[in-house]
Amino acid sequence: MQESSRPVAVRAGGRGCRRSAGAGKGGRGAVIFDYLSNGRSGGGITSPGIYHAHHSHAMTPDSSRIPLIPYGEPAACAPHLITFGDLGQDSPDYGGQDPQLPDDGSGEGAYRLARLSPAGGKPVFLHVYNGTGGLLQLSVYGITDRGEAHTLIKAIRVTAVAHRLPLPIHDRKFPAYIIRFSTTVRREEKFQVENFVALSAYAGKEPGWEEADPDKDLRALPPFDCDGKAFHRLVLSSCERDDALKEWAIRTGLPLTDAYFGEAGSVIALGVPPGMDLNTTGGSAQQVRAKVNAGEGTVERDYIINFFRPEEPTDGSGETPRAGNDAAVGESIREPEEHFREALPPREPRCSFDEKLPPFTVAIIDSGVDPSAANRDRWETNRYRQGPTTAFIQTGKLGYDFLNRDADPEDETPHGTYVAAALQAQYRADHPLQLLHLKTFGSGGRSTYFGALVAIYEAIAAGARVINMSWGIAQAERPAALECAVRAAAHHGVFMVTSAGNDGNDLFDQPQWPAAFARDYPDHLLAVASYWYRDATREPHPDRLELVEWSNFGDEEVPLAAFLTTGVPEHGTGNLIYPVGTSISAPIVAGLLADWLARHPGGTLEGFRRAYFERSVGIADRVADGAYLPLKHTRVPV
Repeated sequence: MQESSRPVAVRAGGRGCRRSAGAGKGGRGAVIFDYLSNGRSGGGITSPGIYHAHHSHAMTPDSSRIPLIPYGEPAACAPHLITFGDLGQDSPDYGGQDPQLPDDGSGEGAYRLARLSPAGGKPVFLHVYNGTGGLLQLSVYGITDRGEAHTLIKAIRVTAVAHRLPLPIHDRKFPAYIIRFSTTVRREEKFQVENFVALSAYAGKEPGWEEADPDKDLRALPPFDCDGKAFHRLVLSSCERDDALKEWAIRTGLPLTDAYFGEAGSVIALGVPPGMDLNTTGGSAQQVRAKVNAGEGTVERDYIINFFRPEEPTDGSGETPRAGNDAAVGESIREPEEHFREALPPREPRCSFDEKLPPFTVAIIDSGVDPSAANRDRWETNRYRQGPTTAFIQTGKLGYDFLNRDADPEDETPHGTYVAAALQAQYRADHPLQLLHLKTFGSGGRSTYFGALVAIYEAIAAGARVINMSWGIAQAERPAALECAVRAAAHHGVFMVTSAGNDGNDLFDQPQWPAAFARDYPDHLLAVASYWYRDATREPHPDRLELVEWSNFGDEEVPLAAFLTTGVPEHGTGNLIYPVGTSISAPIVAGLLADWLARHPGGTLEGFRRAYFERSVGIADRVADGAYLPLKHTRVPV
C-alpha cells in the first residue's frame, strides 16, 4: 500500500490561538436563529418600524413609503423578508400615503403596513412570522387606482409563531394590495427590542423538498425541509425535566408532533406550516421562550442525520463499505491472518457470564440488529434483563425501534448489526453485558435529530455506562441540543464513544458532531479515527501506522485512532466479513472501554488511556498526542 500523500493543514496563529471547533458559530448561550441577518435565515429586506416621511402626498398603489414584499424564489429556499421591529412604538408616519382603510381589529393601536403587487393570476401565499409572543391581527385589502380599499381578509387573529395564509387575490384585478397588522401582548408583558414581525410571500409555488422516488425509510420520517439539511419541523430541547419547555411549545401555537420528557432531559418536535422558513420560525419561537422563561431551552431545526453521507443527508443510497469493495482497502485486509499477526482471538462474543455480578449496560444508538436465523442467537445473551423500565425501554427486550415504535429494533441497513458485533467481540469481563439497541436510523441510513436526542436520554435513564454513536452531523454550528444531551450524559457518569467520520476532513475546519465535542468533554467523550499500516506485508509497527485517507481527523478534536475494521457476521447470512470505517473503529473502542470499566468500577477515561493508548509520531498531527489503540490490546478476529 502506498503512503498517503494527503497534505497537512497549516494554521495561522499556532496552537495557542486555536478555538474550539465551531466556536463563533453558535456556541452555548448563543442565539440559534439570527432571523434579522441577510443569510440563510431570511436574507432580504429588513424594514424598520418607523418610516420617515420626506414629503406628503396622496396614497398611490406603488407608493414607496409602504414597503413592498417581493415574491420569493422557491428554489432559493431562503425567503425575502420584510421585517418590522420597534413594535412598542406608535404607528409609523407613512407621509400621508396610507389609504383610508376600513375600521377593523388590524388597525387597533399601533399598526404596520406592507404591500403586494399583482401575481399575474397565480395563487399567492403570505407567510407571517410572529416574533412578538403575543396576538397579531391582520387584514388584507385590494386597492383601486383611485386609492379605494376593498377588504379581502378581515382581521384574522394570528397567535402562532408561524402562520401560512393563502390570499384570495389570484383572480382579482386590483393594481396593488395592502396588508395591515397590529400587535398586542399580555397586560403583564411588554414588547422587547428583539420582538419582531416578518412577512414574506410566494406566487404560484412555495419552497419545499421534492423527492423523486421516496424509499421505505422516508415513509416513517417527516418531510425534508427545502435545503435538504433538516426535516421540516423544529426541535425544542432542555437537558433537564422541564415543564417550562411544554409551556413554551404550547405558546408557539405550532402543532406538537412528538414529545419526550425524561429525568435527564426533554425534547419536543413542532410541526411548521409547509413552505415556511425554519430559521425565521425558530427566531419567532425564541421570542416566546423569553416570555415564558424557558430556562436554557434551545430551538433548532430537526437535522437529518445520515451515517453514510453526513454532508449529503437526504441521500439514502449509502452502504457500509467492506474489505474488497475498494482495491486499496481490500488488498490490505483480505488475508488478515497474514498481515495482522498481533490480532487476538476470539472471533465469537462471550456467551456466558457470572450472573451473580451486576450487569454492565451499553447503549448503541444506530439502526438496530439483524433478527434473521443466522444471527438471532448472537443478541440473546446480551438482552436488557435487569435495569429500570423507562418511557420506551422494557426489561427482557433487545431495545427499542423509534421509527416503528416497537421493542423490535430490526436492522434494515445493516450498519447497526456490524457496529453491535464489533463492540460485542471486545467485551470479556465477567459482569453480564447488556446491549440496548436503540434504533433511530432507517433503511436509508437516516435519523431525525429528535430521535437521536431521545435515544441519548433513554440510554441515561436505563443506566447505560457507555453509549456508542457511530454517526455525526456535519455542519459548522454546534448543535445546541446535542451538546446539552452530551453534557447531561457526562453529568450522570456516562462515557460516550463516537466515530470521527469518513469524509477525510479536519474537524477543526469542518466539524462533525458529536465527534467535535470531544475536545470540550475529554473526561467523558472519545471521538475515534481509523488507522492502518502502510506496509501490510511486515509486522505492524508504530512507525508504519497512518490514518486512512478517508478518516476525519483533528490534532485536538480527535483523541484516539483505532484499527479500521474487525470481523463481524454478515447481515442475513452470518458469514464473516470485514466492514471498514470509523463507524467500526468506534465500537472496537467502546467494547474495550466497557470491558475495562466492568473490571475497574469507578474507572475514568484517563485511566483507560493510561492502560491502553500508545503513541505514534506518524499521526501526531492528526490525532491528539498521536494516540492509537494497538491491535495487541483489541480482539480483532483473525
